[in-house]
Amino acid sequence: MSFPSLVVEGVGDSGDINSGMSMALRNPLILDGIFANLDLADLKNSRLVCRVWSDVGATALSKRTFLRALKMVSYEGSKFSVIPPVHEKLLRRLSFNYNSEAFDPSVPPRKTSEVSTRIFTCVPHLSQLTREIDLLVNERKYANAFLDGVRRLKSSSNIRHISIGIEWTGSSAGKGEYKVRRKIPPQNNLTSIWFVVYGDVPKFGFHAFQPLLQALMDAAPNLTFLDVTPTFYPNLEGCTNLKILKFCVVKSTPPTFFDVAAGMKMLGQVKDSLRNLCMRYYGEVELVKLPELAQDLEVPVMSKLVSLLICQSPVYLFEDFYNQDRLPSLKHLTLQIDVEAWKLSTYLSLWKRHDGVTSLVLTLDRIWWMRDTFSERIAHLFPSMKKLELTIILPRAEITQEINRLLEPFKIWDLKEVDVLAKSVVASSSIVAVLRNMSMWKGVRRVHFKETYVTQADFTPCIQDLVLYSGGFESVKITGYNFEPRVPEILDTVQPIFDGAGVPIQLIGGVIRDDDDD
Repeated sequence: MSFPSLVVEGVGDSGDINSGMSMALRNPLILDGIFANLDLADLKNSRLVCRVWSDVGATALSKRTFLRALKMVSYEGSKFSVIPPVHEKLLRRLSFNYNSEAFDPSVPPRKTSEVSTRIFTCVPHLSQLTREIDLLVNERKYANAFLDGVRRLKSSSNIRHISIGIEWTGSSAGKGEYKVRRKIPPQNNLTSIWFVVYGDVPKFGFHAFQPLLQALMDAAPNLTFLDVTPTFYPNLEGCTNLKILKFCVVKSTPPTFFDVAAGMKMLGQVKDSLRNLCMRYYGEVELVKLPELAQDLEVPVMSKLVSLLICQSPVYLFEDFYNQDRLPSLKHLTLQIDVEAWKLSTYLSLWKRHDGVTSLVLTLDRIWWMRDTFSERIAHLFPSMKKLELTIILPRAEITQEINRLLEPFKIWDLKEVDVLAKSVVASSSIVAVLRNMSMWKGVRRVHFKETYVTQADFTPCIQDLVLYSGGFESVKITGYNFEPRVPEILDTVQPIFDGAGVPIQLIGGVIRDDDDD
């Protein structure tokens, strides 16, 4: 990519800084728009044009990339030195990625663990300029080194978010738990922490990196957002201002049982502040003792919790928790259940009627929903429902009865807004069944039949029914797979029928020629 000749520092033979083009290309608002459309290589090159472009380009670059902090320190002779200064805006986001190529080649292996400390102490104004840190660590010594560096920060530092990724290797940690030697000074501006463990973690590594997360949480008195995917249950006792908690337990090797008591204790520690809770579990479902694990627990009242998400979780079967007494402020409920080893009706049996829930996001991404009966239970549990977002798959033909059983109970709700996403549609009769049931619902209705794959012979006899049942919808969209070519002669024939009938059906794809069906 080439850049225009632009004189910024003075007027010379090559241009006039007062020309319209020159002034426009020095306007930060215009440059922001231009730089937003450049790839990283061109964005870096653009900063060489002039000082104005260098400054605005640094802002754009800092929003899209992290500065590799471990490369900022070299080792010369017998001492460390910091590389020449970089633009202060590039210090806003720092990456500490501890891998084999993380450090400057001049740093000997025996000195690598000291680099973090040097960065926090030697880089001018780092504590005031840096807003976000991304840490990827695979050895315990580097976790300690990072914490040693953070200890150098004062309470007035401006770091607001820290992301921690743990890449498990065979030598990542020794057996047992280790303790943080000294506390980190309070980081009053640190409000957000993200933590994830990648891969199957051996059971003996259960506590290997817990002190790293715990030390940072304990040093963040104003922490409001915590997203953790660990193999342990963090102590949230000091997180008195936590508003959003995203918690996902991952399996260990060998697998261990999900500790419901520990999970409930963790929630009790933030019961007075939490507003948004997301709970996931990725592990072996057969290793979870479903109802038995949830007995005799000290169940908290989450007085301020407004939004609850349960994802792929046949393990969060807490007795006497899912009701209006324990969750008095709950308004928004999301259920993303795609585990076939259990029934959604099993989970719903733990719920009691809740008049406060007005919004439901329900994702049924596996065919198991056809073998379960739960819709009537949902409809009566949440009688005040106003907004529904439903995702289902329809990968089989002749499932009209199953669709009716799923959708018909929702007609009792006084809905205001409905969005349905139906995927993997293989029969036009399924489209008709969905529209017929939704036509009896209240509110503004929108439906998208995505990844549709039906023949013209199957679709054509259903056209009149599609017209009949879609009249009261705001939108009905039918699309196919991205790899499936559109058939213009079919679309050009059918779409005018829908347009002429005044119905909001958009046929964009998904209907194939009869001879294309293999």
